[in-house]
Amino acid sequence: MSATFHVVRTRHLKAATKRTPAEVVVRAAKLFHRGVICPTEAWNLINDATSDLDVVVLLDGLESSDQELVRGIHKERPESLRHLAASREDSHFPALLHWCKRPSNPLLDEGLPEHC
Repeated sequence: MSATFHVVRTRHLKAATKRTPAEVVVRAAKLFHRGVICPTEAWNLINDATSDLDVVVLLDGLESSDQELVRGIHKERPESLRHLAASREDSHFPALLHWCKRPSNPLLDEGLPEHC
């Protein structure tokens, strides 16, 4: 691990301790989209922030624009999360991959009743 990478990750993790898990997830997505961190680092930050939580419930609770930011990491660099999910099955990565692949609104898959 390079010294620069270690300093950046340490700084982000220290800042993350002052934020809610949802805020860490959104911040990681924003940092990726600004080109500050690579997709693997974004997924690692998200995984670390959600380690004690149900990651799907947390992600579903985000604002739709924030959900799209997170899904955007996978859309831009799908190989990163696929590799993490396959190599670290004991983590949240498989659930993250499944969440990113499903539609933004799961109700669209099920269809709405006609009276809605």
